Amino acid sequence: MSLTKVSYSMTTGAPANILDWIPPQYHANIKNQTTTVDVQQYIQAAMDSGAGEIYFPSGVYIVRSPLYITSEVPGSIQSNDLTFVGENRTTTYIQCDGTFTPSSIINPVTGSGIISILINQADNGKFTLKNIRFQGNIPGGHVMYSLDMGSISATHTQCLFSGLIENCWFSLSTTNSGIFFGGLQNYQISNNTFEQAKGCFRLAGRGCGDLNFSNNSTYACYDGFIEGTYDTEIKNFINIANLNVYNYFRGPVLSAINAANWHVSNVTLQGDGAFGTVGLCDFTDSESIVIDGFSCFTSMNDVIKIRGTSAKISNGFIDANNSGIYMDGDTSSNLTIDNVDIKESTIAAFYHASGNPSGTIRITNCNWYNSKGWIWNDSTGTATYDVTLSDSKFINAGYPNTNANIRLFGISTTGNVNFYNCLLGRDSLDAIANYYIEQAGTGTFTLTDCSFTPLLAPGVPETTGLLKIAGGLGNRYRQYYAAASPTTGGWNVGDRVFNSGPSVGQPKGWICTVAGTSTGVLTTVVITGTAGQFSCASSSLVVGQAVVISGTLGGTGSITGYTNPKTYYIVQTNGVSTFTLSNTLGGAGVVTTAGTPTGLTYTPAAPTFVSEGNL
Repeated sequence: MSLTKVSYSMTTGAPANILDWIPPQYHANIKNQTTTVDVQQYIQAAMDSGAGEIYFPSGVYIVRSPLYITSEVPGSIQSNDLTFVGENRTTTYIQCDGTFTPSSIINPVTGSGIISILINQADNGKFTLKNIRFQGNIPGGHVMYSLDMGSISATHTQCLFSGLIENCWFSLSTTNSGIFFGGLQNYQISNNTFEQAKGCFRLAGRGCGDLNFSNNSTYACYDGFIEGTYDTEIKNFINIANLNVYNYFRGPVLSAINAANWHVSNVTLQGDGAFGTVGLCDFTDSESIVIDGFSCFTSMNDVIKIRGTSAKISNGFIDANNSGIYMDGDTSSNLTIDNVDIKESTIAAFYHASGNPSGTIRITNCNWYNSKGWIWNDSTGTATYDVTLSDSKFINAGYPNTNANIRLFGISTTGNVNFYNCLLGRDSLDAIANYYIEQAGTGTFTLTDCSFTPLLAPGVPETTGLLKIAGGLGNRYRQYYAAASPTTGGWNVGDRVFNSGPSVGQPKGWICTVAGTSTGVLTTVVITGTAGQFSCASSSLVVGQAVVISGTLGGTGSITGYTNPKTYYIVQTNGVSTFTLSNTLGGAGVVTTAGTPTGLTYTPAAPTFVSEGNL
């Protein structure tokens, strides 16, 4: 019995082997990756054969002109479900070597011939890429071009309708103009790696939607993983999950005009910023944007930019940025921000940069802290949005020692602002922003069941503008009821005691004008640090309280500049047995050396209450 040798592609049900179309004399150099032969014509012939799947064994396949996907173009017999599959993405290369002949089809964006390895002309066909590495140098070009040009013809391109891009590796040189350009619809893009791409997916034209991106990674890329800002065509129903972005050089990772129904989850972004600004996203005139689970760190600029957009942003962390949330424009935005930590903002954690935005902003369960600039800054323009902040902490602005002429919150919206159960202030003397709240807007500004930190703001008063206090303000402006002016306990400036038995001719109540405690002298005092830190036997202490030190200093330890007697102010305390003294209210700690001084008496000031007038 004789045996007949058959090619791989002749095996029933097997994919077509591209080597069956490439002359045998080229096979060895393709396999050992030393080839210099352009095999574009042979790959195109395999595509035009009607094969549904074309298999690329390990090797290098050089192309110097476009490959055309043409099912449904008159005269084409290509499969309308075409797949390129490589043996392994680390050993199977479709490569450009810097020499590339553009298509005769004109790119309306550039006005010249399209430069792309693959050009789609099929209107309703399916195309899939698996296990292939695209690499090399294609100046000003793409891996795939699929802009919808209208009618189906040999001179027009079309949106890619359906398929997979799976387990591929894209590593073109930095001269490329983006991996994919045009329309993508009904695609699954997963487990891919992108290197040095000037835009991975540049969505343009009609047909951009129903896309599912999962488990992709980028390294040393520019200008966006998804960039949808070329036109105002809708980009609808796009899901991005488990995206890792490393050493990102420039631009927002995700950007779009007229986006709708995007869900972004589990994104890690490490910025580099070597060639421009870096951010996570930039949405304009968009709706139903959900960003849930993200971490952004190193060389961030404006991380989340919003204009005219409704979005829910949750479960994220932003480090080392110009601004965490950036808003501008003259349109309405509706934002919900939940469980997002923002730290070390150079300008502000929330920055209204320009324009007259309207809408609503709701912030819950957030922790914004250690801002080099503001926590919130309405910079220019006239905002009209309503703001609600609840169950959040906003700590340290002008940190560390950057700018005293800023605020923790500088709010100038004409809408209403409401704080619920928030903690505001500073926990370090290196946070030097003068005021905690500057209310420059015309709307109602209400603090309900909120607290200031025990540490006072450097500026006095700590707030400017009209504030409404509901339910008291912990550590400041607390509200009580009593039958007479208090004579015991510790009190802060602004604490108010309402008369619990009001009657005509009797005081309405009393307000504390000088912080203090109704206690005797401090005993067992020890200097514990070099910046005004002391300890004492158990007592009652409050921030802002004056302490008069008198007597002749003996024993060990020292207080620089001490004269008998001298008044200092408590700027930090645990309320019982430790405190820090400053020469000025809210200032830096006095210079000391640790020790146990003798011969001194420490007399805390008693609080001063002033009647608010009679009924």
